[in-house]
Amino acid sequence: FYNLVLLDAVRADIYSEKKLNYHYYMALKKAVYKPAAFFKGILLPLCKEKGTLREAAIVASVLQKVSIPVQHSAVAIHKLAQLEYSGATSIFITTLLNKKYSLPGP
Repeated sequence: FYNLVLLDAVRADIYSEKKLNYHYYMALKKAVYKPAAFFKGILLPLCKEKGTLREAAIVASVLQKVSIPVQHSAVAIHKLAQLEYSGATSIFITTLLNKKYSLPGP
């Protein structure tokens, strides 16, 4: 659902309006409550498809406001670091690292 419906709707709304509708923003916020699905369905596909910096900044603001378990954040940082560098990837890594989690060792 996240990848096929929510991500496409969010990207289309940002493209047409240059900002995100409040209801889509709240839907993204609710989606973070299932962090594994959020990372697999929204965050990683957005980075792989070379999302714009505006899209990345808006989704990153959702990540800043919601608490995410440490293990999920660690896995997401690891997966993002393995992707090819882009501005969106950099924004997400920065946002997750700024949460100042005590990350687990390898």
